[in-house]
Amino acid sequence: MPDYSSLIKLYHVLKEKRTNIQYEIPTLWNRLQFSSEPVRDGVERVNPYDFLIETIEKAILPHAVDGREYSQSIAQADGYLQTGGDWIKRASVYSMQVRTSTSWDHDGSGYVEMENSIGMKDTGTFVKTLALIPHLLYMGIDTLFLLPISQHSHKNKKGEFGSPYAVQDFFGIDEELKETLTGEGLTVEEEFAAFVEACHMVGIRVVIDVIPRTCARDNRLILENPEWFYWIPVSELDYYHPPHVPGIGENVKPEHAFLPMIYGSEDVWAHLRRFSMAPNLVDADKWEKVKAYLFEHPEENLLVVIEREFGLTTAPAFSDCINDPQPPWSDVTYFRLFLDHPTAAAPYVSEATWHRISCLTRLNQINFEAIKSMSRCGRCSPISFRTISVNMELMGLASTWGTPCLSIWRSRFSNTHARLMPTLASSLKN
Repeated sequence: MPDYSSLIKLYHVLKEKRTNIQYEIPTLWNRLQFSSEPVRDGVERVNPYDFLIETIEKAILPHAVDGREYSQSIAQADGYLQTGGDWIKRASVYSMQVRTSTSWDHDGSGYVEMENSIGMKDTGTFVKTLALIPHLLYMGIDTLFLLPISQHSHKNKKGEFGSPYAVQDFFGIDEELKETLTGEGLTVEEEFAAFVEACHMVGIRVVIDVIPRTCARDNRLILENPEWFYWIPVSELDYYHPPHVPGIGENVKPEHAFLPMIYGSEDVWAHLRRFSMAPNLVDADKWEKVKAYLFEHPEENLLVVIEREFGLTTAPAFSDCINDPQPPWSDVTYFRLFLDHPTAAAPYVSEATWHRISCLTRLNQINFEAIKSMSRCGRCSPISFRTISVNMELMGLASTWGTPCLSIWRSRFSNTHARLMPTLASSLKN
């Protein structure tokens, strides 16, 4: 073992924090039959501290080899690098959502709670997931695929806990995965590190699901890069919906052959006209003031402030397929992966559209309220928020219908990410 180990630190914190509490666990967790008392069929009662300490002592640490660094990948810890990813061909993979895989009604109240009657967390944590390792090994699992563990948003959340795919901060770990038993003895980052070390120690790889296609509508990247997101006026939210394309059918994957029908749909053009410039392009000076305010007041929700100050909000995402009957996903938005048109879609975008976009580009410094008042007419004018889309990727529907569209068109995109506006401005001078 190395001089410092997050797993060893967790072990000592559990011993230090130990109290005489009891809670219920499923018998499945107790594969090695550690000390417990039966409650009913399939349920046992344990002291959670003793149970986890014994799990680390008897099920994990005996696998440790002196000199190996288990915070590294298994290949590196073993002292060599496997190339080509060949391990995946023979891997036995178990997909897991941490917050649900070790959720249990520990106090028998009939509810799974963030804080139960004995002050413990019923929802899953990295620390509780250590209890599953003996059973995973019994099943022959050698790779864990974790659904997103990043900090997710609660704004517009679906259900009680919200979606792990509504990522608010890609660089932070979800605080709800923090274990109550450890108190302030460890951070959630340290508990995750301990979990990874334990998995590596017994020969289980850990793969994290990171989806940069969608994120929370109040994702923190908005502060520095609002142009990476799609924006619509708040007033359009009630009318915002996946556009209908007549003659194609329901829930259809996009293909090039459908492009004439897609761009022949009045509902598609009405959809595109809903989009706006990013708030920093609407009023750069005002944006800097709002950004400074948000840095000074981190307790404020950034999207709520932007909606209040600019009348704009991030556009809800929706299904990959054409004419999918699902409503928009109110808790997530798409990233703008590109700012130009896909080659296949370009012929369907008129010169008039480009002219309108160019006109909008010249309006960056115009007062927001003046533009907003003009936009109320709802017509496609050069100074209207509802002008035909500056949302370049949605022009090609690459994000409107998501991943399948990206796979069809991605090779045809010219990647001018975050460079379109300066290029347009320059071309207007020539």
